[in-house]
Amino acid sequence: MSPQRRVVSAWLSFTVLLVGAAAYLGWLSGSVGTEPPATPGPIEVTAPVERVRLVDSAQLACTVTRPTVATLAQSRGRGVISKIADTTAQVPAIGAGQLVAEVDGTPVVVVEGRVPMFRDITVGDRGHDVNSVRATLALLGRVSSKSSGSPWEKGEQQAWRQHLTSLGYPDLDKQVVSKANVLVARSLPAVPAWPDNVLGSTETDRVQLKSRTRSVTCPVAKGVSDITSSTRVSLEGHPDQKLVVEGDAPASTAGAGTPSGDGAPPEGQDASAGDLAGGGDVDAGNRSVTFTAPDLELHEASSVVVSVELRSAKTAHLVVPVTALWTDAQGRSMVRVGGSDPRDVVVTTGFSTGGMTEVTPVDGARLSTQDAVIVGLTQPSDAPTDPSS
Repeated sequence: MSPQRRVVSAWLSFTVLLVGAAAYLGWLSGSVGTEPPATPGPIEVTAPVERVRLVDSAQLACTVTRPTVATLAQSRGRGVISKIADTTAQVPAIGAGQLVAEVDGTPVVVVEGRVPMFRDITVGDRGHDVNSVRATLALLGRVSSKSSGSPWEKGEQQAWRQHLTSLGYPDLDKQVVSKANVLVARSLPAVPAWPDNVLGSTETDRVQLKSRTRSVTCPVAKGVSDITSSTRVSLEGHPDQKLVVEGDAPASTAGAGTPSGDGAPPEGQDASAGDLAGGGDVDAGNRSVTFTAPDLELHEASSVVVSVELRSAKTAHLVVPVTALWTDAQGRSMVRVGGSDPRDVVVTTGFSTGGMTEVTPVDGARLSTQDAVIVGLTQPSDAPTDPSS
């Protein structure tokens, strides 16, 4: 073979090899590209094991109020309001012995007490009404304090007359304390509350004195036990605000359950009382509870939430979400610990509320706050889908 033909033959062989290699690489590339990608396995959803004291509480939808402590109509049901106390002060308040109003030209002076005036007081009388008037005069420095059972004396009657004279009314009956001149308020000083157009009207029921201390009134829904002075309560958003029960709520209704000896429900039972908000299913008796809030600065009619502790565990305990529990073939309660040290743990359950339950490992099993228990499995959100499906 001539040298020229050998060169041509070599080029042809090289070209065939290149074409073959390219075809093989193309086939290999296409073969790899058609294999489906591997699907990631499910991901464990875990929750930490905690050591806390479980508390079952109810949230009550409440309203801030100022209780009415006296109404002019209690003293003078009829008559024209010919004068009204000045309420233009920056911080208006009416104290014991002050003039509230004048009805048909007759003064009405406020005193602090619990029993409304039911008679004209004369020398020698005894009773709650006497004590209220005497306490007001003592507060004003006009008489000395005396025991509550002491009779009304001539000197006290004279002091009362002197007080009315100082208010601009010297010509009233000097022999008695007329019930028409006295308005008894449950607490003083009080905040005046009446419309601007009350002067000259006969609407004595619209002249009111309201407590300076705000209250929080809450409707009580089904399932909430009696709320008493020993019940733990708190005002949400105002953790330092003290709440004092003004009166015990009526008897509790069905739904509260019978707690076990430590204040918890039977093992495994959730203590949650369901829909406990004030706007929920309130009893037919319209149960409500009122708390005194001494330092509360919210406006009247403001909406607030009061948290009421219904029952609680005595001490802190290991707790897990209820969803972490499962039952094995032998009927035992179990939790599964995930992470680097996976294991199944046999447990007993205790007080349960709010989706959490107390658990105690048994048979020497290990469980601590360093563990996380599996509460479910999920697929990764970015997992590829099989295009052939």
